[in-house]
Amino acid sequence: MELETDANGIVTFMPIIRWGVSIVEGKTVGLAVDYYASAADAAAKRTSRVQLHVDALAARDLGRALTARADTLLSGAARPT
Repeated sequence: MELETDANGIVTFMPIIRWGVSIVEGKTVGLAVDYYASAADAAAKRTSRVQLHVDALAARDLGRALTARADTLLSGAARPT
């Protein structure tokens, strides 16, 4: 998956402020993420929220992928870009 970039080719990220995970109706994994949508929102401490439902297998794969990337960073093995 390609990441979105701004007009200067810099990857744009929104910082996650809070997140929560739940099981929804015994059928799917719910993921809620609060984030700052812009620098102005961050300065005003005004968050936006997205709520997603994730298939159980995809949630497991996402958790593993996040863990693997975090472990790489925590071990110091990541190379600066």
